[in-house]
Amino acid sequence: CSENVMKVLVALPDSETRVYLEGLNGYRSDKCEPKINDGLAVFELSLINFYDCGLIRVVNKLTVSDFYVARLFLITHPIGMPFFFYFFIFSIFFLFFK
Repeated sequence: CSENVMKVLVALPDSETRVYLEGLNGYRSDKCEPKINDGLAVFELSLINFYDCGLIRVVNKLTVSDFYVARLFLITHPIGMPFFFYFFIFSIFFLFFK
């Protein structure tokens, strides 16, 4: 991470798993989609234009610090079950303190 970019790495359990930011399923933007390579999804999210990908900025006025919140969804299915039959949806919150 840097002052301007938050980098989030997510290990994917299999090649069928889809991963996206909350509220952006089906929204195609290079800024908000992960780069997937060898079972690893990498999000590089701007902290300058954080609203582009739905990040939430929270400012603590007592400590004069801020942090960013986002939620990821991973959609997968159990091995051996038809894809349309069962879905598991995992949601992950991640925070970045600045």
